[in-house]
Amino acid sequence: MQKALRNIAKDTEKKGGGNVLVVSHGMAIITMLSDMTEQKVPGHLENSSVTKIIYKDGRFNVQSIGDTTYLEQ
Repeated sequence: MQKALRNIAKDTEKKGGGNVLVVSHGMAIITMLSDMTEQKVPGHLENSSVTKIIYKDGRFNVQSIGDTTYLEQ
């Protein structure tokens, strides 16, 4: 998953950058995050939660994990 995400990020960067939406199963996201960050990764993500990852200068930076605040509006 990280390889695919890196390829997407590099391709987007070549095209001038921008936001990309990647949709995946929660367990796949959790597994990827556990290898990607030192942050505490939950054992479960709520359905339709948003995990925000920024790609800059060849590195991923996890901004938020499992955010559902937009559902409460």
